[in-house]
Amino acid sequence: LNTCCNTIVNGEQIRVIDFCRYQIMKKNATELIEKNKILRLNLLSKLRKEKESVNNIENDASKEGKLAASATNNLTDILQESNETILVNKTNPCLIDLIDKADMCSGNDRPGAKVCVFPNVIIKQIPDPLKHKNYVQEKNFFGLLNDTRYFPKLYDYDDRCRTMLIENVQAVQRQGNVWSASYSYYEDFYTSIFEIFNANNIWPNDLNTCCNTLVNGEQIRVIDFGKYVIRKKRESLLEQNKELLSDLLSEVKQRVEKHQKNNNKKKRVIWGEDITITDLKNLRKKMKEKSAMSVRQ
Repeated sequence: LNTCCNTIVNGEQIRVIDFCRYQIMKKNATELIEKNKILRLNLLSKLRKEKESVNNIENDASKEGKLAASATNNLTDILQESNETILVNKTNPCLIDLIDKADMCSGNDRPGAKVCVFPNVIIKQIPDPLKHKNYVQEKNFFGLLNDTRYFPKLYDYDDRCRTMLIENVQAVQRQGNVWSASYSYYEDFYTSIFEIFNANNIWPNDLNTCCNTLVNGEQIRVIDFGKYVIRKKRESLLEQNKELLSDLLSEVKQRVEKHQKNNNKKKRVIWGEDITITDLKNLRKKMKEKSAMSVRQ
């Protein structure tokens, strides 16, 4: 089964044809389910790529794009099935190696990790066997930091392949953090997570406001626990966390003030009234339309 030759697609009209190479598997049901899920993942990955090319077509892009987007978003449902897992069969290759790298995984790798990003799920693998300890450490921190108001969920994991399926908490189509809520809102957030860190003797030594805190207004989550440390000396831990929290809140205050300052710059005063950049763009568009109409007349 593929998306090019034995699947006929015309917008929302879609049919699968040619069953001559299909097989009835007599082996155990677990292996059948596993193989079908892997095939499904590859098909959804290709659908996403085809959706991007379809978006360049003016006339029929809307219908076909919706079809591909719907199919791709269903990946989350596959990965979150509660009664089965697609990772535990040790006879199969690692999941991340079966996914089209050019589609979901290109440009997302981080130091020491392979990363594939789907709409609601991130697949993260620590490929170096010598860094198995790093994988175990991060996986264990997901068990301690399980309050989803502050941290992403860990949906599934595979110790053999050092792979984790993590909730994607990053807002879609967003460039950089947006610190549009009040400083007090972010202060409460960071104070709360440090209470969790202190309760579990965790020193989040690389926590920052730029890269491992995702912020979109009041939507905020902390990610990447790979460099966190468990401290046995309680007094030293509390002192270090107090200092780190103070530094973070100082950065947050600067970021909120900078956002407010930049936001104020987007306003212009015309004829004594405040209007936004969007208002100006709409006004310019109307003026062009009026000018074009005059030329035609």
